[in-house]
Order: sequence, then C-alpha cells, then structure tokens
Amino acid sequence: MPSRDANPSIYSNITAKVTDIMGNGVSGETVTFSFYGVTDTPTDAEIAAMGAAYVAPSFSKTSSLLSASATTDSNGYATVRFYPASYATTNQPGYKQTVTGSAKITAKWSDKEKDEPVTWKNYPYLSAIVEVKPQQVKVGDSVDVSLKLNGDGWALYQYPVDVDLVLDRSGSMGYDISGVDHSPPVANQRITIAKNAATSFIGNMKTGQDRAGLFSYSSAGDVTNTAPQGAALQSPFGPVTTAVSSLSPTSATSTREAVKDAIADMIAHPNANSKAVRAVIVMTDGDWNNEG
Repeated sequence: MPSRDANPSIYSNITAKVTDIMGNGVSGETVTFSFYGVTDTPTDAEIAAMGAAYVAPSFSKTSSLLSASATTDSNGYATVRFYPASYATTNQPGYKQTVTGSAKITAKWSDKEKDEPVTWKNYPYLSAIVEVKPQQVKVGDSVDVSLKLNGDGWALYQYPVDVDLVLDRSGSMGYDISGVDHSPPVANQRITIAKNAATSFIGNMKTGQDRAGLFSYSSAGDVTNTAPQGAALQSPFGPVTTAVSSLSPTSATSTREAVKDAIADMIAHPNANSKAVRAVIVMTDGDWNNEG
C-alpha cells in the first residue's frame, strides 16, 4: 500500500475469519489484532532526521494504537483498519525518494494466532490483488478467481507547478481549423478549441499547491495578465478560468511581446519550492505578425 505521506487517507482493511470445525463462520467472537517488527529501509538515523514528519504505523488514524479488537459478523469476519507510516515529503527535512516500510500483523482468537505481513511504500509500485467469489463453498462447487494488477504511480509526491498560459486572441483565432472565418463562433473555431484546452489543463492542476496565470494578446501593446482578459499567477484558479472564458478574437498577433512578458512574470514571482516545475505555455494558431 502507499505510505500515508503519499496518500493521507490510505488504510488497509485487515480481516480475520473465525470458523467452526465444519468451516462455517462464527459470529459474535472477539478477535484481537496487533503488529510488531516494524522496519523501514532508511536507517534509524535517517528516520530520526525526518523529525515530526515521520508518523509510525497504527490502528488509529489520529493516535498511536498498537492493538485493536473487532467482533466477527454473521459470516465470521472481524475487520480493523491499519494505517501505514508517513514519511517526509520533498519540502521537509530528511526526505528520501524511495522508502519501504513493513510489519507483521497478528490476529488472535482464543488460543489461535496467525501472522500476516504488510508493506507500504512512498514511491510507485505494482501490486497484485486476488479475489475469490464466493468466499465460502462446499466440495464440488465452482469458484471464480480474479487477479488484478494495480500500478500506484500516483504515490510519488508531486512537485508544485507554476504555469503562465499565453493565449492568442488575434483575429485569425476566429477562423476554424480549415481556415474559414466564422462569426458568430462555432465549435471548431480556433479560439474555442484553445479556451477549452486551457480550461481543461487548469482543471487538472492542484489548488493550494500549483499556480496558474493567463497572458492573452492580440496586437502590440494589447498584452495583458489582468482582468477581464488576463489573470496573475495564482491559486485558486477561478479568476484565471473566468478570464479564459471571456476571450474573443480581434486584431494582429504580437506573440513575441506576450512570451517576453510571461517569462518576466515567472522571474518576478519565484516559487518558494526550488524544485517546482515552472513553464510558459503558448497557445497560438501561427507565427507572429506584429512587433517582431
């Protein structure tokens, strides 16, 4: 499973089944779960360097709980939640790119005990999940077994992203893809396609971590990153998407001036995270033709 720094809401359901001598589930039985043998691939000194960023595994999301109990349901299953450790992220002391933690969980009922290993990682991995249906069968019954492979690539911490969109609103952006001028606008009008792409791109950015801005332009001197046709680098992104939706095509194409202004804006507004991804994305239908 992912570590909690990769996904703060992650947990694993740990289940034990109590059966009678015939294999039938027994309800109302108390099963106690505990874990031991916690190990991490970093050394103890490296874990210590993470300071408060390191949170030990637990049966509780909010506190340290080394054991937990559950009562079996009508099918004989008792289930508890296990929360993996959390490690430092890129902007915290002691960060390590690849950390693997593990432990053994013990389920105890009466005088019976069984151990099950668990593993968590702060980097992408491939896991196999086997599902059997039905879970309880008689001799001679058919059983469906499915195998699912999960790639948890999203588990890596994402660096902040700063993007200034430079969007052309010159007259030719009123043409469709084939070059036919349209008024009123149509679905395949170049400005419409660019606006839809910009809105979709911004919609995939992370509020509070990423920043987006808009420089729209037509003729020389008509480059702006202020409302209503532009927006400064910011998060949340409401003013940016509002400015994008307001754009309409007119006049000439001063791409050079717009790109220069956007780059200057990036330089003037650095990101506090030195590893942030910073980019200027130009959306235009052709070469500049004004103020080259």
